Amino acid sequence: MDFNTTRREVLRLGAVLPAMALASAAPVRAQTIPGGIRTRRNVANLDLDGPELTTYREGVRKMMARPAGDPHNWVRFAQTHRDFCPHGNWYFLPWHRAYLVSLEEAIRQVTGKEEFALPYWNWTDNPQVPAAFWGATFDGQPNSLLDTTRKIDATYTFPPEYVGQNVIDRIMDETDFELFASSRPIGQTDTNDLWLRRRGASGDLEQLPHNSVHRFMRGNMGSFMSPLDPVFWLHHCNCDRIWAEWHAQGRVTTSDSLWRDFIFSGQFVKRDGSDFALRASDTIETTPLGYRYDTVVLPVPPVAGMENLLAPQNVRPVPRPSLIAPSIRTQPLQSPLELFGQSNSQPALLRKETAVPLTFGDAPDGFLAVLKQAREKKGQPVRVIARISDVTPPSNEDVGVRVFLNCDYLSPEVPINDPHYVGSFAFFMTGKEMVEKFGRPSFAFDLTPTLRRLNAAKRTVSDQLVVQFMPLELSKGGDQDLTFTPGKVDILFL
Repeated sequence: MDFNTTRREVLRLGAVLPAMALASAAPVRAQTIPGGIRTRRNVANLDLDGPELTTYREGVRKMMARPAGDPHNWVRFAQTHRDFCPHGNWYFLPWHRAYLVSLEEAIRQVTGKEEFALPYWNWTDNPQVPAAFWGATFDGQPNSLLDTTRKIDATYTFPPEYVGQNVIDRIMDETDFELFASSRPIGQTDTNDLWLRRRGASGDLEQLPHNSVHRFMRGNMGSFMSPLDPVFWLHHCNCDRIWAEWHAQGRVTTSDSLWRDFIFSGQFVKRDGSDFALRASDTIETTPLGYRYDTVVLPVPPVAGMENLLAPQNVRPVPRPSLIAPSIRTQPLQSPLELFGQSNSQPALLRKETAVPLTFGDAPDGFLAVLKQAREKKGQPVRVIARISDVTPPSNEDVGVRVFLNCDYLSPEVPINDPHYVGSFAFFMTGKEMVEKFGRPSFAFDLTPTLRRLNAAKRTVSDQLVVQFMPLELSKGGDQDLTFTPGKVDILFL
């Protein structure tokens, strides 16, 4: 398989590299990676003894053998995640994008393979841990991609409720960055480093496929030291790929300076072992960082001949901005048109319904009246968002939570294709560890599609909203202390 950049991609760089050169005087810029644009490919399409996986095995093995104080030591790389990684806020995606680039550079350094690019693991199309990450040996040598702390085996299949195509379609259809990628930290007023790990509200991408893959695998993958498991990096490449595809659809990441001007400093290393820093805005495009994905079609100059009329093999074309409607911006989460909240102290027990009712004034049709009022303020249709905040996580996070709306027959058997279903979420890392480092988590869900479905089914909600939680175990056996408490539910009209 050829790693190298195509001629047409190189032509496109003619427009990219001068712009980077002009910006080089800025105090903090992304590091220019020599060797052109590398392509991150689907691990399912790679040979086990092909160049990408061979180099990855070699790189992991050599990084594991480095002294503890070496900046390219494998454990030290994982400690960077333990000490700095943001979760549950809008720095989750840009920070991990820079982290992936830093690991690629380290592997190129220790192996001498300049062409290396990390593969990604598409758990939607291939919901089992890839074969390369199983087996004690490969080609007569210890398999450095095997992590023996995993609590699943090679036959385990991740449920579609958490990683299926319907989940990804919903994520890709989201037009607002803070609902797609997790929201700004609550109360953020500046770009001080302290905001890096403060809690916002997790969006669908983080709270569902990201968190659940970590939780299903457990072991190292269920902890702050999750990068010790080599499959971590392919898991996060897939999250990163989804962001790249979302962006390629013409979505706007954010224009807010609290995001764009935030600097990640003293956290990532170059190949010579020295630190490098970059702004969050430096991560919006992948090509200045030296890579692309095989599912994202980059714009290229016209080339005569049939090859310009055919999509590349194994590439799912992504519409360019000029071919789709502009992104729909909503009212920011921190300044809704209307907001109603209800505190809750009732623990959510496994396989039992926990309901949080919300009322909207004394009128018989309170919810409908507020919805109309918000519509008049905005001058166009509004979205209704549920924000579940101040959540006390379970001590054992082997639990997935289904969220429903106004379902008067809710039970553990009600399926996710029921019209009252809103979405699901999972936790990441042990409850005590999570709260100590990040504070209590929050989750955000768009209720608008559910309300539309209920209206179409002649179950229109007019008076109160009842947000319901149904916790279900992710795996059988073991410690079943899976109780958690949703501290507050807010309804935001955007």
